[in-house]
Amino acid sequence: MKARRESYTCKRKGNQQQLDHAVQVLDKFDEASDALRAESYDKVKAALDSGTEVVSKRIKVIKMADKSEFGWSTVNEYLSDELASDSDDEKRMFRAERRAERKTKKRRRRFRPVDRKESASPTPTPSYSRSGPPYSASDVLSSGIWLEAASLSDSSLSEMVPGLIDLQLDAKAPSTVLKYKSGWLRWRRWALSKLGVLVVPTKPLHIALFISELAKRSSENSFGVSPVESAIYANKWGHAMAGIEACPVSHPLVKFALEGAKKRLARPVQPKEPLSVSTVQAIAAHFASTTSLSDLRFLFILLVGFAGFFRIAVKRPCERTSQKRKLIRKQTCRRMSRQGLQRH
Repeated sequence: MKARRESYTCKRKGNQQQLDHAVQVLDKFDEASDALRAESYDKVKAALDSGTEVVSKRIKVIKMADKSEFGWSTVNEYLSDELASDSDDEKRMFRAERRAERKTKKRRRRFRPVDRKESASPTPTPSYSRSGPPYSASDVLSSGIWLEAASLSDSSLSEMVPGLIDLQLDAKAPSTVLKYKSGWLRWRRWALSKLGVLVVPTKPLHIALFISELAKRSSENSFGVSPVESAIYANKWGHAMAGIEACPVSHPLVKFALEGAKKRLARPVQPKEPLSVSTVQAIAAHFASTTSLSDLRFLFILLVGFAGFFRIAVKRPCERTSQKRKLIRKQTCRRMSRQGLQRH
């Protein structure tokens, strides 16, 4: 069956995309219906799988638009990047958000009214906001060296910036980047909940206070020092990605706060209780009447492994008795010597 053709054209691009998606899904249903009438069940399954893939992709981009600071602009950039493979999906979304950010900034500069009272060279401000998503690439890529990259006048150099971003991300293993991202989110949520605290670049005092609060929470919940270390390493990675040389994590105040948290949250070593002879004997008595080969093998390993332990347990009381006798004899000799008596 031929694909459906809609002669109607929507006035808005978003509505047109919704219409095209609905038509595409109906095409898959029609294919499945035709295959079912022809009793070609393999084609029915293929058509249903293809339709499921179409719907799943649409759900994915809806979530992407909802999470992204730039909404459907990020989705449009993502869908236009057809050259990226599935394995590069994470980088593809990252590049799409970056391109959407640049285009949004360009449109804002184009339609922004000029205020003559403003300075000739206003200081650029980071593009994150307190009402933004829980994670945004603009945190890092709107600070440090990337401010200079955003102001490049040569278009050929500007086109090289996304490739440079990919190189920065490839410097660490994907699992490491994922772990750093988790710690960075924890720091970002804390920073955005406070007044006067920048996500990046931040101040050593703010990071030290963040460590103090994390250490308190970890102590109350018995989490150990792992959440503190994870957040600090992620903060260091974020500032390094931003190209900030004077990383606030390297400040002595932050280092001492981290060392203090490690000592406070250090868990004492709890050695296991020794296995007594009576316990081993009880285990052997429990399996004494068994005929299972696995139980007999376990019993053999247990008794052979603890043979030396049994020998020490028997010999040690004898040595203690002998040492006690020697001590009594020595004390008796000293007492007799002080009394002027001689031992014959």
